[in-house]
Amino acid sequence: MRLKSVSLKLWLVMVTLVLLVLGSFSLALNLLFSDFYRNQKEASLKQEAIDISANLADVSNTLELQNELLKIRYTQGLNVFVVDTQGQVLATSGAMGMGMHGVNIEQNDFARILGGETVSIRGITMNNDTSLIIVATPWKLSNGKTLGAVLLSSPLAQVTESIKSFSHMLYYVVAVAVFLATLFALWLSRTLTTPLLEMNRIARRMSAGDFSDRVKVLTDDEIGNLGNSLNTLAEDLDKHIRLLSREKEQLGGILDSMGDAVVSLDSAGNVVQANPPALELWQGQPERKQQIQEKLREVLFQVNELGQPVQVDLELDTQILDVHMKQLKEVEGQDGGVVVMRDVTAGRRQEKLRRELMASASHELRTPIHLIQGQLEALADGLIPGPEQKDYLETTLTEVERLGRLICDLQEINNLEHGWEIVRHSLDLGELVSGVAERFTLRAQELGIKLLIDTQATHVLGDSDRLTQVFINLIENSLRYTPQGGTIKISMGVETSQALVTVSDTGKGIKPEHLPYIWESFFTADRTSKSNMGLGLAIVKRIVEAHGGKIAVDSQVGYGTCFRIYLPLQ
Repeated sequence: MRLKSVSLKLWLVMVTLVLLVLGSFSLALNLLFSDFYRNQKEASLKQEAIDISANLADVSNTLELQNELLKIRYTQGLNVFVVDTQGQVLATSGAMGMGMHGVNIEQNDFARILGGETVSIRGITMNNDTSLIIVATPWKLSNGKTLGAVLLSSPLAQVTESIKSFSHMLYYVVAVAVFLATLFALWLSRTLTTPLLEMNRIARRMSAGDFSDRVKVLTDDEIGNLGNSLNTLAEDLDKHIRLLSREKEQLGGILDSMGDAVVSLDSAGNVVQANPPALELWQGQPERKQQIQEKLREVLFQVNELGQPVQVDLELDTQILDVHMKQLKEVEGQDGGVVVMRDVTAGRRQEKLRRELMASASHELRTPIHLIQGQLEALADGLIPGPEQKDYLETTLTEVERLGRLICDLQEINNLEHGWEIVRHSLDLGELVSGVAERFTLRAQELGIKLLIDTQATHVLGDSDRLTQVFINLIENSLRYTPQGGTIKISMGVETSQALVTVSDTGKGIKPEHLPYIWESFFTADRTSKSNMGLGLAIVKRIVEAHGGKIAVDSQVGYGTCFRIYLPLQ
């Protein structure tokens, strides 16, 4: 049992109180009984001395006096002496040889006795170290003449032994009472503190988040009321914690299901909480997270200065984030912020590309139209000599074909985006690829580019026209960006139950920041190319995915690009 225990403290207080009360009571009772017993003994001896003196009132000579004393019955240990006025013993209840020579009485006390007063003397010690109580009364005759004194002596040991016996009995009673009181105090302290210990146990479980346990209330006193209050508190806390947990789960579910990144910041601008879309922004890179956090910290300081929400765009390399931040007051009064971030890179880029498309399309359409218009007007007006008319007509035809290709690409993108149906049939993909590649053999030779073809018979289910368009676009891209003396290689294989076609070149390659966007419509990494509208790769990706396949690309600037097309086998 620990010293800090309430049970031990209560037990010690109760035992100490019982010891003090019973000890004080026994000490006082012992003192009172000692005085009372001595006083009673003296009173008894005085009365007996008076009675003996009265019986000796008619006795005058010593012989009769001795006989009278022998006739009297005395209590055990009592001696009677009759002395004259000089203190000489005339008679005694015991043997005459005992005498009074061992008893010394003060002259003043003897004078008081002869004067008619009954006197008691304590603490008289005889020669044999025996302590006595002596009571003396005058011895008078019937005529009132004082002849001496009657002395009664009783050993003090009898009184002392009686007092000791009483004290011992009293001590035993006190010891038994203290023992019983100790047991009762222990029981009472246990009874009072057991509910407190139970409450403490339940309070600790509550602090650990377990509100299911309850205090067993057995009494209707203050402790019982405290137990009821603790049970009510546990029920209320359990209810509120469940409500808060439900709200937290709902809020967490909402945040997790949001497509936008949501981040909460503390007063220093450090990220406190982030939902999964926000974690995706980090891309598992601490440096990128630190970069975003630094930019958000700057926005937070701006929000705190203005005291109102702020909306800004953050540019991270090629990524654009639309950031909305609002000030957040925490419980301690610290200023923080809650941020909603949306990746608007694709939208902004798409919008930009669409604007560029409109400009490019307008330019691309306007230039050939103006040229065709000028050529036809010159022919119509007869301004072109006969031998040159053929050249004018060929130029006009070339521009018309260019307009046709542009319009077809735009129509193709529209059809694929709106679920144009793919007509599938069994075909030899190796034969199809070889046929497409052979179309570009002459052109490759003219450009000084080596075209390598390595195909094999591989059967798939697909639309031959659409797949032909895929490989035409890829090979045209390779020819466009491969310098003279370069190599274009077309190879085939089977990988994980899929047909694999690889188109690789040794061209100038694609920058890493452009790779994620090459599949988007109207995106072109080469802004100087007027013949490339950025639709070819977008068409390729949509056709491959429509066949249940996928396309991937690896590129390194200055070393070339490799496209890999995966199509399910038949």
